[in-house]
Amino acid sequence: MTIDRTGEWWTGTEAADIGPYLNDLVAEEESLPIDQFKLARCACGSLEFRVLGDGDEGCAQRTCVACNTAHYICDSAKYWSEATPQKLACAECKSDAFNVGVGFALRRGKQPELHWITIGERCVKCGVLGSFADWKIDYSPSIQLLDQV
Repeated sequence: MTIDRTGEWWTGTEAADIGPYLNDLVAEEESLPIDQFKLARCACGSLEFRVLGDGDEGCAQRTCVACNTAHYICDSAKYWSEATPQKLACAECKSDAFNVGVGFALRRGKQPELHWITIGERCVKCGVLGSFADWKIDYSPSIQLLDQV
């Protein structure tokens, strides 16, 4: 795992770099710290996805590059009908294939619950790292969303 911060965009050498990138990003923005990170993996085993999302509505969908299976990220299906999803493209090379990961900030209490979700991506062509969407979780139970990356 290596993150290069020297260019216009931070870049990573592998999918797992999304986690440390999101940790640094939320620290810079003084946002809620990430307590858990999960990398998206298709049921076919692929780590490469095309992504649609709406940062304003707080929802995203990933579609596997290998098998074309679509999957809503976390609770996105609830808000998809109200969204205006945009196709994600790399800021550097314009590729549309990404590794995807989700950082979770937890609420403390008797039963931990989610407080915030931050989506991160890494361009599989050039390695550029980014975060196109994040949203608050204000209901419970919500801990089940950890398994819906």
